[in-house]
Amino acid sequence: MTDFIVNESEFVLDMEGGQERFLGEGEMFPEGSRVGELIDSAAEWQLYYTEDGRFQVLAVAERIGSRWVNDGYLSAAALMPWQSGERNLWLLFSPTELALDRVNGMRLTGKTRRALEFIAAVQRTRTLDAGVNLRDGFFCELWSVVLPTFSLTPEVADRALFENALRGKLDPENLSGRDAMPGQGLTYLTLNELREKGRFAPQDHAPWLQPGEPVDDFIRLRDPQAVVTGLACAREQYQIFATQGDERVLMLEEGWARELLSRGFLRLIDLRSVTVGGQRLRAYALGKRQALEPLDERHHGLTVRGALRLAQSIRRSRALAPTADLAHGLYSQALGLVLPTSFEGGSRDTDHDLMMRILSEGPFAMAAFMEDEMEDLALIASR
Repeated sequence: MTDFIVNESEFVLDMEGGQERFLGEGEMFPEGSRVGELIDSAAEWQLYYTEDGRFQVLAVAERIGSRWVNDGYLSAAALMPWQSGERNLWLLFSPTELALDRVNGMRLTGKTRRALEFIAAVQRTRTLDAGVNLRDGFFCELWSVVLPTFSLTPEVADRALFENALRGKLDPENLSGRDAMPGQGLTYLTLNELREKGRFAPQDHAPWLQPGEPVDDFIRLRDPQAVVTGLACAREQYQIFATQGDERVLMLEEGWARELLSRGFLRLIDLRSVTVGGQRLRAYALGKRQALEPLDERHHGLTVRGALRLAQSIRRSRALAPTADLAHGLYSQALGLVLPTSFEGGSRDTDHDLMMRILSEGPFAMAAFMEDEMEDLALIASR
């Protein structure tokens, strides 16, 4: 999920010149995966794929990893200490379906969900250090944080970093510091301000939860200290929020939740009742490693295994709601279902085309699908 773009502000080593790798190709990790392709590199970090394509692995110098833990960017459990030869490293594993992007190389144009996840990560990071330089950091969607690499490159305002992710390949980089862009921080409303340039979907719904709000007040996550980092997706019937842990919070409008319960899409035991601003809502906690996205605004990187689960979810959802419009439904990989926002306007006849469109457009975790794979998966979704 990383876009490699050469940037003169990075002191990146020559990847064609036989540079020394931190991790040897084929080196095995404890859970059985092996080190694969080197994607990107600088003096104190290197980014790899595993051979099976399931993970990106960010290997950083001990001083960087130690600061991430000591300064609260990550918990110690999120990193793996590793010794390779004489190097003491920290390793961060991130599923290839999620973003682990170098900030000054990422692209956000047309990616509304990715942009909101990035803004949430910046907001979380700024609660830890309001002044740390994020220009050469890594956006880590899994932990909703921007991880600084503490280099000596000049600081750039957060708003400028965001605007740089919308520029064309030949456009100059905006190097404005915070002093040059006063009062221009990042919030979900930034997408409306830059909607035309970024080709973003309009943000018409005020968030039901705010950044910094403790999640444990109304729903229990694996991390009892979890707080909301920001809005990830908002529709009339639901909103999705990122947290600094490896889970998301799905908030459902009460009437829609009841409809889903009555049709067998959800179980009452799994939902928590919450009142926000006088409005009664239902809350659900779901892991970030599994897709949670509207099918008309896809974000989670597709793999063959993930696409198979999506196809099976479409078929299962069609059995529960024969006339539902699944093309605009909310897909939950954890639930194995597409939750319709409308129960009219669809049929099994439309599911083949829906699946083929998804498989053609992506986004993909690694590579696009072959035609025979696409047809087989579409048949599974529609039969």
